[in-house]
Amino acid sequence: MLQYLKDNLSTVIIFSLLLGWLLYQRIPMYQASSKMEGREAPDFTLSALDGRTYRLSELRGKVVVVNFWATWCLPCKVEIPILKSLHSELENDGLVILGLTQESAEQVMSFVQEHEMNYPVVIDDRSEAADAYGIRGYPTVVVVDRDGKINSFTTGLNFFMKWQIRRLVTGSWI
Repeated sequence: MLQYLKDNLSTVIIFSLLLGWLLYQRIPMYQASSKMEGREAPDFTLSALDGRTYRLSELRGKVVVVNFWATWCLPCKVEIPILKSLHSELENDGLVILGLTQESAEQVMSFVQEHEMNYPVVIDDRSEAADAYGIRGYPTVVVVDRDGKINSFTTGLNFFMKWQIRRLVTGSWI
C-alpha cells in the first residue's frame, strides 16, 4: 500500500486538492441558505415572458416557489418536470411557481416553449432578485411560506423538493 501511494503521489495530491476545492465551493452555499431561512423574503417586482408583472409581496397568502435557473444548467433541466408537475397539481391550492432567470427573454423564449414550462418565467436581467437573495449557483429554489418568510433555500438539485413543497401547501406528504 505504501509503495502504491509513493507511485501515485501526484494523483493522490491532485485528487485531494480537487476534493477540498469542491467542498470549499459548496460550503458557502449551505451557510447562505441557513442564514436566509426563517427571514422575511426580499421583495422584487419582475416581468414575465407573458407580459405580466409579479411582485412577491402581492403573493402573500400563497406558497411561492422562486426557482433561480438558467438554460445552460443541466440540474435546472432536471427540475423542470418536477416544477411542472407541482404547478399542475397544486396551483388551485395556493401554490405559485416563478421560474426566475437572469438571461434575456430572447434567449429563454424558445427554451420555455421546447420544455413546455407551464408556470410563469420571469426575467431578472439586472440581477436585482438574484443579488437580493445572494444567489451563488443554479438551480437555487427558494420556498416562501404564506406569511412571506423563507421556508427553505436550497442550492443544487433537491430530489425531495416535490414532497417538501406539497407538505407546505397541503399539510400532507402525499
